Amino acid sequence: MLRSGPPLNARPIIDVDAITLAAFGLEDDYGPLVTPFHVHQKHQLLYAAEGTLKLEVEGSQWLLPPQRAAWIGAGVPHRVHALGRVALRTVYLAPPLAGAPTGACVVFAAEPLCREMILYAMRWGPERAAEDERARVFFAALGALAGLWAEAALPFRLPTARSPELERAMAYAIEEIGREPTIKGAAKRAGLSVRTLSRRFGDEAQTTWRELRVKRLTSPDLTQPTTYQVP
Repeated sequence: MLRSGPPLNARPIIDVDAITLAAFGLEDDYGPLVTPFHVHQKHQLLYAAEGTLKLEVEGSQWLLPPQRAAWIGAGVPHRVHALGRVALRTVYLAPPLAGAPTGACVVFAAEPLCREMILYAMRWGPERAAEDERARVFFAALGALAGLWAEAALPFRLPTARSPELERAMAYAIEEIGREPTIKGAAKRAGLSVRTLSRRFGDEAQTTWRELRVKRLTSPDLTQPTTYQVP
């Protein structure tokens, strides 16, 4: 993954596409972070064990607290934004992979089995010289299970903005999760009137402020504790 700053755990930056292993886990702890759009040759199973990550693909974005995980297909352009400190745990899986999700990007609930398997996968990191049979079987099972989890994809896709003003308003809404963001506050951040901002939401994002705040940003899983044990 391309990164805009060094990880907090001081691991060296790794070119994951240069790693010849068919599958491996990668753990990094970050402070605030924004990557450019980039692609990888392998599928990714993305999970923030601590903190909240924002994932963006063309025309869509999602918030990934520890209650959610994301599947990003190989070759799909994407970027991530760490909202504060994030313990990022990523599994890379080479295609083809039997039973794996077929969508370009799918976000689903990180059930206990899902998050425990992702955390367990970190023992097979990119520094391994070769794969062993246990790793091969484990990663094949994880990829197939991801296909089942993806069938229950969550409807929490957030629209993306086409203008700097609406982008600032959406950033405000995301940053104020848990602190009752208001449309007046969003309009102030955007430098627009409330009436103009309301119109922009409909014109640019095909949504309303209420739908964004109530249906997308205050979903039940975002109100629960946002930390799981990190090995």
